[in-house]
This record gives sequence, structure tokens and C-alpha cells, in this order.
Amino acid sequence: MVLGNTLIDDPFPDQRFDYLLANPPFGVDWKAEKKVIDRWPNFRGYSGKLPRINDGALLFLLYMVSKFQDYQTSNRDKPGSRTAIVFNGSPISTSKSSCSASAKFASRNASSTKKSPTSTPRRSTTT
Repeated sequence: MVLGNTLIDDPFPDQRFDYLLANPPFGVDWKAEKKVIDRWPNFRGYSGKLPRINDGALLFLLYMVSKFQDYQTSNRDKPGSRTAIVFNGSPISTSKSSCSASAKFASRNASSTKKSPTSTPRRSTTT
């Protein structure tokens, strides 16, 4: 664990992790980081539309995706990543929101080849 702003100053630039756990604050904007992030060609490997300025939690999820360990079949050193993040659900499940492109990217990458085939299936819940 390192104190700092991981959105604009990655303390682990060349590291990938097997396990990622987060409970980002809800309703926190990333207005202060916007000027820096807008100068980058992409955000941590994601070049699509970024989440709304008031959705720092979803931007943090995109940061987490950039830290996923690659999965390689039959390679014990590349087991993929396991991730748990507390969300209120709306950014991921609301397809009409302006952040749906980044939410779909994060969801697709969280459930694709970056995880072990022995992972527990995700349950989809809607409220």
C-alpha cells in the first residue's frame, strides 16, 4: 500500500497483480486530475471515452484493469488476476450512461482472458 494519487501518479508503473481489492469513494470527482489526464494519449491503456468527471470510482476501476496480471495457459507464473471492487452498481449496469463505454471495457477485460478459467462465475444482479 502506498499513499498517493494513483490516477495521475502510478506508484507501481511496471507491476501487475494477482489480487486487487478496492472500495473507492463514491461521488468523488476527478476534476483536479482532468488537466493531466487529458494530455495523455490514453488512460492506462484505455483509449475510449472516459467516465463522467463526477465518477472517480469508475476511473479507478480502469486503473485496476491496467494492473491485471496476464493469464497464460499452463503457466503457474501467469495465473491471471482476481479482482473485487465495491460499487453501487449503476456505472456498470446503466448502458445509457455517458460512461457506458468505459464500463463495458472494464467489464469485458475483467471477464476475458485476463482471469483464470477456474474463476468463479460472476452473477449478474439488477435492482
